[in-house]
Amino acid sequence: VIATNGDGSKLKAELIDRKVLAKPQDLIEEGKIRIVESRRALALSNIPQDHIYFLSFPDRELNELLLEHWEKPKTSKTTGVNQAYYEGSYKQGSLYTGRNLLDMLKEVISSTTPTIIVTHNPYDTHADHRTVYKFINLAVNELSERGVVERPKIYSFIVHKDAFEYPRPLRFDPRAPLYPPRKLKNICNWFVYPLSDSVVKLKFQEIKIQ
Repeated sequence: VIATNGDGSKLKAELIDRKVLAKPQDLIEEGKIRIVESRRALALSNIPQDHIYFLSFPDRELNELLLEHWEKPKTSKTTGVNQAYYEGSYKQGSLYTGRNLLDMLKEVISSTTPTIIVTHNPYDTHADHRTVYKFINLAVNELSERGVVERPKIYSFIVHKDAFEYPRPLRFDPRAPLYPPRKLKNICNWFVYPLSDSVVKLKFQEIKIQ
């Protein structure tokens, strides 16, 4: 389940893809690229295309859906659209509201009945990541309390924390251990899931896709 298509990064559009003063349409094109790249990468892991859910909600603006736009549609600051615009979205045309995002997550969880959910960590410094965690918990709490699904285990991972501490090493070094951020070491219960050499190689191939 991919909540946003990364269409809020003007820096990437302007520096990497060389769009001078990126316009809304340029950012929409970035979102389309992210969908293609994600499908290609997940195909390497033999994930069926109908197992991939692009919700296509506004990048870097999910917290506003939770706090200010639960019912009233939000217009993205970067793309200028207020709905799941992209072809191939789980529910193309759905308005950007917190309720719609929650309903989509409940539908996916109800239909797939996962026993484990792996999602973002609530201490991540990226606001979207923290908000995804909150929405996942809202969905799981409601569905389990209503008896729709058995409560799955929820595990989380950190992407962004202190830029000067995590992640380290700040280079490609597949054999180096990745320790949790120091400030979170005793706050969260951490688990290690060792990867085989073949899986590390596969992940590297997926990351290189563009």
